Amino acid sequence: MKRWEIHYHKDAYKFLQNENLLDEFEDALKGFIYESRRIDIKKLKGKWRGKYRVRIRNIRIIFDVDYNRRKIRVIKAGYRGDVYK
Repeated sequence: MKRWEIHYHKDAYKFLQNENLLDEFEDALKGFIYESRRIDIKKLKGKWRGKYRVRIRNIRIIFDVDYNRRKIRVIKAGYRGDVYK
């Protein structure tokens, strides 16, 4: 079975690294995928249709999932008021 891969947009990676949330985000996704652990993930609507967001404190991380290739692509990360702009 192929493992899941996570690919980051450069700005999202930099933001998560600066906020020391990179490991916490990856742990949350691994827990969700492999252990069916509950985390705050929602499917988005409107401009972000087809994408998902995960909430960690006041940070939002927008990503999409390719189930066939088992890849997660992190598109944007930021504070709640700024990330959806």
